[in-house]
Amino acid sequence: MVSAHQVRGVLLEEAILMLLRASGYSTVSRSRGDPTLSEGPAGLNVLGRGGKHQIDAIADLRIGQPFSNPQRLLVEAKAYSEDRKVALPIVRGAVGVLKDVSEYWVTNGPDQPATARRRYHYQFAIFSTSEFTADAQSYAFAQDVYLLPLRGSSFFSPVVRAIEDATEAIPADRNGRVDVVLSDVRYTLRNQLQPSLVVRPNGEFPWLRGVVSATSGLSQSNNY
Repeated sequence: MVSAHQVRGVLLEEAILMLLRASGYSTVSRSRGDPTLSEGPAGLNVLGRGGKHQIDAIADLRIGQPFSNPQRLLVEAKAYSEDRKVALPIVRGAVGVLKDVSEYWVTNGPDQPATARRRYHYQFAIFSTSEFTADAQSYAFAQDVYLLPLRGSSFFSPVVRAIEDATEAIPADRNGRVDVVLSDVRYTLRNQLQPSLVVRPNGEFPWLRGVVSATSGLSQSNNY
């Protein structure tokens, strides 16, 4: 049993990944020998100088930039209720992750040569179905973290509404918990949004149809 909030988060992550793929990014769903990544029970981890960091979604820009390492976007998706704003601690956490993963290449000591490791130019974006507090906005601007409030977007708001409608359609117990497996929901939606990807078998969730329709319609409009 999981909460409806957890289901909303998974649906938002997959919708964002599909739209990033339509915008010139290659989404990263497996480590595939990348020495900067590892796979954990909750998804992909990005390795940093001080530890591993679980990331909601990862996408690489397909267009290379001259005199720069490949650009890798780290995404955090927040599917809070409309009246709950994303506050400063979330942005502080993103800044800490960004700093740590960007320093993964640092040597362990002055007498040890640098180890050849794949390096990326990392960026961090926080997508949210609710607004951000003023403190969170100021800190993100100063630290070069991108904040994207989706509900107020005339283009993305239909996807937000479809996600909320989908989770409300799932039968829940009196504590608001639903009997679904998050990984099955994720891969079912991914199969429907990105059928070209090879993913594992999934379940049947008819309440996902509205999310698929809204997200696919947005990607085809090229207006986001």
